[in-house]
Amino acid sequence: MAQVDISINGRSYSIACDDGQEEHLTELGSVVNDKITSLIDSAGQIGDTRLFLMASLLIADDLADSVRKLQETENVATKAIDLAKVVPETVLSSPNYDEETICRALETAAQRMEGIAEMLEQS
Repeated sequence: MAQVDISINGRSYSIACDDGQEEHLTELGSVVNDKITSLIDSAGQIGDTRLFLMASLLIADDLADSVRKLQETENVATKAIDLAKVVPETVLSSPNYDEETICRALETAAQRMEGIAEMLEQS
């Protein structure tokens, strides 16, 4: 088992981790230290316990936002996949299966996909 020293708010903490996880744990420690440094800059030294609690809440809030955005993106991607499946089926099952019908269906699909792409860019 590996051992990593992490510095947070000027204090060193020795943390055990699985072999090969040292760099990842060091990066996580850096994220926590950055949050605490930001809190100190805005609120001052308010005690380690409060700083760690506030940093934990801010990190949890960041995580919750990321999970929400990921879910929104997955929903949009699912709609795009469903659309990609429906359009060819609609065109191919049409009794008026001609070039004009196909072109109109593809243009409609392209417009919908552009809208989906815009939604993905915003999330």
